[in-house]
Amino acid sequence: MARTPQQDAVDDHFDVDNPLGLDPFEGQAVTELGISIPSAGSGFSEPLEVDPTLIDLLKYVKAGDTIYAVFQLAKVKVHHDPAKNHDGWKRVEVFKVEGVAILDSDMAVEAIQAQRERVQMIKESKLGIDHGDEV
Repeated sequence: MARTPQQDAVDDHFDVDNPLGLDPFEGQAVTELGISIPSAGSGFSEPLEVDPTLIDLLKYVKAGDTIYAVFQLAKVKVHHDPAKNHDGWKRVEVFKVEGVAILDSDMAVEAIQAQRERVQMIKESKLGIDHGDEV
């Protein structure tokens, strides 16, 4: 099967020996990448003190209900932890919340679904599954 330009584009950014394209840390490969957002709920602190709309919304949310929020994040630092299942390091990008807003579910679901589809297509492209011009 012939390779598509999309598969080539994905492969151009993928190096088997350094799949994340990150510089080594303390002489060992960085093989994992993560994000940490300590105190993610802190972005809600001020609005929960004064915003009656948000207060009302949260009063009626029951266990198992879903709400959607968007966060404004600022990068604070980076740290490295040992990788879980192999030698090397996990690079952890640490962010603080600078703002937060509840989103309309239609808008949020559409954005989340688009990201899921993109991730799935990239995974499939790496396996040689052709999606035409979609990637």
